[in-house]
Amino acid sequence: MKINFEFKDKPLSEVAQFLHHLMLESFILDPVARKAGLIDPKIPLTASVKQVPLGEALQKLLDPIGMTYTIRDEVVVLTMKPKAKPGK
Repeated sequence: MKINFEFKDKPLSEVAQFLHHLMLESFILDPVARKAGLIDPKIPLTASVKQVPLGEALQKLLDPIGMTYTIRDEVVVLTMKPKAKPGK
């Protein structure tokens, strides 16, 4: 499925909510990372896509803030990218 969106300084939590309503799928912020203080639900996101597959759109949206997504138990979890190990 290809999607469209345009965000200008929208908080991460609002973006997740928008995607939930658009896709009729659950989008959540990683609860473990939130509890550890690694994810700020108020971080502003700016991105625009037109007729782009969901995975590509999520990468474009999340890459600039060091995040990615994974699918767990039919839920799309927005989470931090794993840190590269030294020497790799």
